[in-house]
Amino acid sequence: MASPRIIMKLIVADIRPEPGDVQLISLRHPRKSSLPPFDPGSHVDVHLPDRRVRQIRYAAIQLT
Repeated sequence: MASPRIIMKLIVADIRPEPGDVQLISLRHPRKSSLPPFDPGSHVDVHLPDRRVRQIRYAAIQLT
């Protein structure tokens, strides 16, 4: 069963280039210590300054 749609305003904490045409973007919530769990195949709508919306794959990876 899919999770309900959640709308949050997140902060870009870090952007790191990866091989190919890929960027690893770390997001964080401005007031909470963690983001909600995700389902496989989940996506995030990213609203860009030029008013475009990009849909990106959402994956949680614990970095230590």
